[in-house]
Amino acid sequence: VTGTTASADFPTTPGAFDPSHNGDYDAFVVTLNAGGTALHYATFLGGGGGDWGRAIAVDGTGVAYVTGYTSSADFPTMPGGFDPSHNGFVDTFVVTLNAGGTALHYATFLGGSDWDDGWAIAVDGAGAAYVTGTTASADFPTTPGAFDRSFNDGGHDAFVVTLNASGTALHYATFLGGSSDDYGYGIAVDGAGAAYVTGDTYSADFPTTPGAFDLSYNGHGDAVVVKLNASGTALHYATF
Repeated sequence: VTGTTASADFPTTPGAFDPSHNGDYDAFVVTLNAGGTALHYATFLGGGGGDWGRAIAVDGTGVAYVTGYTSSADFPTMPGGFDPSHNGFVDTFVVTLNAGGTALHYATFLGGSDWDDGWAIAVDGAGAAYVTGTTASADFPTTPGAFDRSFNDGGHDAFVVTLNASGTALHYATFLGGSSDDYGYGIAVDGAGAAYVTGDTYSADFPTTPGAFDLSYNGHGDAVVVKLNASGTALHYATF
């Protein structure tokens, strides 16, 4: 489980990565045993600002993958991570915790100079993390050849990002949206590395694909379903 707490006395466990509340709101990460009778581990995750855990995934070895957003310039990142420096206002974070909850495998910021919010995370069989969310940053980091490298000026774009298993580099990163607000809320990945993304859009010009179920915006906020290829260079399909 991940989430956010303002409680300095939130229950943590001996040896956990961070047993002390850091101020304001902290994210937390908790695992309960199969009977729900005890905590396997429980840790704070954050810095001196506001930190919110939005989503969690777990791999076959028990490593937890967590995303959310932070306003903490001192959020704990790791040397060699993709982006160890806070970029301004609010950044997405992506963190992996070892199976005992005692240490971070990696922790990185992800964002630009405005608001960046990680809403969902998935992990593939090789340990790569797939993240979606929303950004107001025109300078959000994208990768060469990605499907959409340009902010679409709608106020907020969805984004889709994959990080390598060590958290040191982006496999791909792309905007996803149109000329109004677009939000990524959920993500899954298949065995071939294709990402499946859902969220909502207020953009009549949200990118859809020929032959998809519904090519026309239906009015005042539509759900969207999008499938990106494994390299993040093109859409397999996209529909309202």
